[in-house]
Amino acid sequence: MLPLIVSGPNPQIIKNYLDHHGLLKNVGFTISTKGESIGIDDIKSLINETRYATDSTTIFTFLIEDGHLMTPPAQNALLKTLEEARQQQQFIITTTNHRLLLTTITSRCRLIILNDSYTENDTAQSQRIIKSLLHTPANLLGLSDQIIDHQPKKIIEDLIHYLAQSNKKLPTQKRTQVISLALTCLTDLSANVNSKLAVDHFLLKSHSVVTMNRTNYA
Repeated sequence: MLPLIVSGPNPQIIKNYLDHHGLLKNVGFTISTKGESIGIDDIKSLINETRYATDSTTIFTFLIEDGHLMTPPAQNALLKTLEEARQQQQFIITTTNHRLLLTTITSRCRLIILNDSYTENDTAQSQRIIKSLLHTPANLLGLSDQIIDHQPKKIIEDLIHYLAQSNKKLPTQKRTQVISLALTCLTDLSANVNSKLAVDHFLLKSHSVVTMNRTNYA
């Protein structure tokens, strides 16, 4: 498969894009850093893993996060692997600055450039929020900040619509409870109650509902 470079203004927008397009579901090997460079030894580890991903019926995704942190020798070491990628192997390089990648790398990949206006469609966004309700409360507070920064009333309205449509097909008590909590949150937002408090309350209460016995609700 043609290798991808996904470039965006921040890691969250890049992750939203990858999630939306289902590009993370087959990730089997990841190179990730915490502000440090990606060296040639990291790339050699990836290359070694490619020898085991040979199942012709299954896509195996190799993800390099913050690809702009690859040193020039590391990028050069990756070239042959990108050129000879098998049909069932998908290479994805994410970056906040694709211009720091060698032209020999970018010329071998499909370059996708995102900007601040990139958003998921309403359904994908609602599905992501629902999945996030299974995360820890600490992670939910980060999700709350994202909702506050991007039209919280519309996001909650879309979520209510999505859950209501799902309830028509298969009503569940948990889904009904989350809808009720979302309606309360929407009322609070419309009444100019502190947005952060309203969204935090909705997410944390919903988390308690959906994690009870871990049964399906979406």
